[in-house]
Amino acid sequence: MQPKLEIIRSSWLILDNFNSQSKIKLKKELIKQFSEEGNIIFDPFLNLGETLFACHETKRNGISMTEDSNSYFEVNEKIKKLESQLQLSNYGCKQNSKHLLLKNKLKDFDYIWQQYKLPKIELIVTFLPNWKSLQKLSKEMNRTDYEYDLNPTKLIVKILTELKNKIKHGAYIILLVENNYLEDKYNNFSGRLSLELEKEFLFKGEKMVCIKNKINESKFSINHKNLLFFRKFEI
Repeated sequence: MQPKLEIIRSSWLILDNFNSQSKIKLKKELIKQFSEEGNIIFDPFLNLGETLFACHETKRNGISMTEDSNSYFEVNEKIKKLESQLQLSNYGCKQNSKHLLLKNKLKDFDYIWQQYKLPKIELIVTFLPNWKSLQKLSKEMNRTDYEYDLNPTKLIVKILTELKNKIKHGAYIILLVENNYLEDKYNNFSGRLSLELEKEFLFKGEKMVCIKNKINESKFSINHKNLLFFRKFEI
């Protein structure tokens, strides 16, 4: 069965904050809408493990990766604890989902999939790091592989393109992207990324995410991000 929503109509989502719990909540909504129980969900950017926790709560199987040792061990311990808690069902006790956290660079996907005998991805959902963090990642990857001396737009396109044959036909790729200012000029990261990814995946639409950050009882700041929706078809 395919996900229910075939066309993503441009609209707004409003969040009261953007802490870890609100990220998990948003990812749960996206996962439930664009996948089914038991599906394989992939997030190339671990962050605090929000996608894996959202997968656990929605009975999906999550895969994520990081190079950072501290993040790896912290999230891995939490995941092990969650997986040790069996769920009661009509058929007795069972574990509803399984998660895999990989300590790897964001490359060599053929080797990773072969080594772990991983199935095809049925949904990618990830909240991309900001521009500066992606620049730093590109520099770190470039130390051992000169192919990764890329700006953030090209880096994300390269990662997703190299993952393409690991993604199931018809699967959605959902990216949360933050635009920013570079040297006092507006950097339309989401726009450029959409144009580049359209060469590899079918663009289905976007949603604007409005985040209200409370400063005090009477003041709050507004931050906007873009949710981009793509789908894998042979185009």
